[in-house]
Amino acid sequence: MAWIPFAFPRCPNCEQAWTTSYHRNCHEGGQLELDPDARAVRCDGCGGEWSIWDSRFFCVCEHEFSAQDVRGALRDLIEAASRLARIFEENRHELARIRQSGDASLRAWLNRFAQGLAGSLGTAVGHLINTLFGGR
Repeated sequence: MAWIPFAFPRCPNCEQAWTTSYHRNCHEGGQLELDPDARAVRCDGCGGEWSIWDSRFFCVCEHEFSAQDVRGALRDLIEAASRLARIFEENRHELARIRQSGDASLRAWLNRFAQGLAGSLGTAVGHLINTLFGGR
């Protein structure tokens, strides 16, 4: 699977979450990306790569937590990203046809899909869709 933007899990201290994560103390200011099949994280700045389960997260509220602290949220994100990849593969012909009609139609179809997912997981998937299809 391809690398996709890694959403910052909900902080157990302040309850905030973000659609992207940054590599702490990275000299390149890199964003983190996730390969859900390999359960790996990498930094797009410095190129570092490690297991998602070896990750530690640092919130803007200064709370530090491990992947184990947010295991459920990370599993949900990994599952959603894998499901999204499968849906894209299963619907690649329809997506190609929609894309020929125009990028706005494709983004509308993808956003309807993301809205069908519950809560913050849907928001994270919506961000992934917009990033993957140029709607940043």
